[in-house]
Amino acid sequence: MHLPPLEPPISDRYFASGEVTIAADVVIAPGVLLIAEADSRIEIASGVCIGLGSVIHARGGAIIIQAGALLAAGVLIVGQSIVGRQACLGASTTLVNTSIEAGGVTAPGSLLSAETPPTTATVSSSEPAGRSPQSSAIAHPTKVYGKEQFLRMRQSMFPDR
Repeated sequence: MHLPPLEPPISDRYFASGEVTIAADVVIAPGVLLIAEADSRIEIASGVCIGLGSVIHARGGAIIIQAGALLAAGVLIVGQSIVGRQACLGASTTLVNTSIEAGGVTAPGSLLSAETPPTTATVSSSEPAGRSPQSSAIAHPTKVYGKEQFLRMRQSMFPDR
């Protein structure tokens, strides 16, 4: 699949709007948009790297990017989502109301979406203790392609991890 090249950003900064929490050591490339609508939030943990021109738009809940995650250039995350620890989202990946498990990998140009947007009506009151209603309403992809190859490559590049 051919992915169109990203245009260079007009500004050398990123833009954040709404309730956005960013750890001190996060690396954010120019042209990134972090937008949290009312009653939504974005949390970016330590060691995260967000590539050029990525857009993270929290709507109807939270987008949580856990420690060490890598979002390549042109990633789009909309709705509510959790990107697990050490996950790697390939260039131009789109997540809509879905999450990636810890250590998960997506191929460039991937589109992962929940079948229906999560709502409070889809959450039952009989949730097990310790699970938040928000996290139970987020769909999880069933298969991540290239995970084994990525883990081997990461081990060869960073043997002390």
